[in-house]
Amino acid sequence: MEDRWIVETQERDFHQRPAGRWRRLGFALLALPIAGAWLIPLWGSLWLDETGTFWAIKDGFAEMVDRSLRFQGQSPLYYLLAWMARSILGDSEVALRVPSLIASIVAVVLLFRLSDTLLGRAAAWPTTIVFTVMESVRLVGTDARPYSLALALSVAATLRLVRWLDSGRDRDAVGYVLLAAAVVYAHYFFALILLGHVVYILYRTKRSSSVGRKALLIAASGMVILLVPLIPQLISLIDRRGTLSIGTDLGIRGIARALLPVEMIAAIVAFGAARYTGKRSRPIRSPDRSTFVLIATWAFLTPMSMYVVSLFTDVVVFLPRYLVAATPGSALLSGWLLSHLERRGAFRSAVIATIVVAALVVSNPLASSNWITRHSEQWRDAIAYVNQVVDDPGTPVLIRAGFIESQQIDWLTDPEKMSWLMAPIAAYPVEGRPIPMPGAIDSEARVGYVRSVLENEVASERQFVFVTNVDNPYGTALRVAGEEDGFIWRSRMFGVTEVMVFQRDHQP
Repeated sequence: MEDRWIVETQERDFHQRPAGRWRRLGFALLALPIAGAWLIPLWGSLWLDETGTFWAIKDGFAEMVDRSLRFQGQSPLYYLLAWMARSILGDSEVALRVPSLIASIVAVVLLFRLSDTLLGRAAAWPTTIVFTVMESVRLVGTDARPYSLALALSVAATLRLVRWLDSGRDRDAVGYVLLAAAVVYAHYFFALILLGHVVYILYRTKRSSSVGRKALLIAASGMVILLVPLIPQLISLIDRRGTLSIGTDLGIRGIARALLPVEMIAAIVAFGAARYTGKRSRPIRSPDRSTFVLIATWAFLTPMSMYVVSLFTDVVVFLPRYLVAATPGSALLSGWLLSHLERRGAFRSAVIATIVVAALVVSNPLASSNWITRHSEQWRDAIAYVNQVVDDPGTPVLIRAGFIESQQIDWLTDPEKMSWLMAPIAAYPVEGRPIPMPGAIDSEARVGYVRSVLENEVASERQFVFVTNVDNPYGTALRVAGEEDGFIWRSRMFGVTEVMVFQRDHQP
């Protein structure tokens, strides 16, 4: 009883004295990455995958449901929100990104509450600050893609799980089942965080919990029932998994970056320095072991599961945009380490401010001349330039958008599939005759397709345009082919999107 009174007195004393100053600093350190990486990019050009979202929702509710299932490989949950946002706010990049912005803010608020519940208020601010500056979180913060929604739901589900195991209340159980199922509906790969939930539940119920086996069985049954509608699509994705895999770094460096993001390394270094210099304080609240089981499985088991699946199967899920699922766990661990820093004076504030600035400068995904867009794909400006130089509606405009499915030749000739591959010009219409191009020319079939386009669609024209993103595998071959046919070419870059204009003085 006396120990509990001491802890409560310490917490009250901590909140009363430095709370106002620390709250102001916390808001300031949160505002910097939110403004720089979330709000400013709202007005930038859509990048490739975001144009895919636009294409999925642009033709109404029924088409949105169908396209999200058949082309996006996701349930319609996120696309329903994007469709509603477009219906209310109109056609603009901002409208398309608003659902993700709201979801990101919700994720920050819920993570603060989760950290406060598990680790105490001294860790809550550092946790949320580290979370907002993590590179993968900043990348998806306002992406018109499902990741922010899945992130917010995963934090909400975890918070509800903790409350359920603490209280044993039925309403918390129902809330957890609904939120955990919603995580899977938001993005299938985020379901891997539920593995950590299982480990946490087993650990808690083995030691002490208000939840019995019957309640766990009922909750598991409810989860299965809610996820049954997703089975047909999951089977479809498994059947075409080979066509959806993207090369990634599966070496030591890749797994090290996933398990130890730079923000966590900084927190570990700061903790060690504080311990060495004597600027370390004991945390006001000492979490129990089950808390560390939850945090560790979230931070480490999730990326390791993705790594193992990618290493031993042909399903590649070890990608930065999927690894964002583990960021709340990494942030919680970092926040707990930073909560040990001396809270009096400027040391703790200086350390956390340094982490924020260093993260924004050193690992800033927006640190380029085209810093207001995701991956610097300036499709909006590139297509606007194409429309300036095209002088005839029949001018061939060859589009290599970069979707992995474009490597399948049959997709390039099927009208509906071709429409999906040309999503950038659905978002930004082009004045000309668009022709899809394969993502690579590393097979006889693809080379044959390209040769057919050049001979049948381009050779007799006075002008044609080639648009590509990220890289240009056609490179010298396309320029040489154009010069042999009498074309003079020029190139212009819009971020990493290249527009090549081929023109000659007379019609052949």
